[in-house]
Amino acid sequence: MNEKRDFSAQAGSWDDNPVRVKLAQDVADAIIASVKITSDTHVFDFGCGTGLVALALSPHAGSITGADSSRGMLEALDRKILLAGISNVAALAFGFLGLLAFAAFGDGLTVESSLKGLVRLLFGCSAK
Repeated sequence: MNEKRDFSAQAGSWDDNPVRVKLAQDVADAIIASVKITSDTHVFDFGCGTGLVALALSPHAGSITGADSSRGMLEALDRKILLAGISNVAALAFGFLGLLAFAAFGDGLTVESSLKGLVRLLFGCSAK
């Protein structure tokens, strides 16, 4: 059966799972090894959860927006940002359908390309 997971309820203990933490670090390491991330790079982390990947990437990127539909996960990310004094990561509440639509409007890799796709869709013209 398709039971809906309550990620907000799980947020407080999400990072207690060492397998999850290691997987997130491995993903971040693979991204760093494969993609040139600089201080000019803005990373948009769709479904960021508690920010395990976003925070691992934060020393390498200019800014990171972590988007998730779970308020509890974003609250956990906000606490981590505050406690660590991180200034280049921000949390954004974004419903699941919004995440899918936002990703579909561009190449899904940058906010800029996604917003340009949205402009094309809404106004039938190209954004410069």
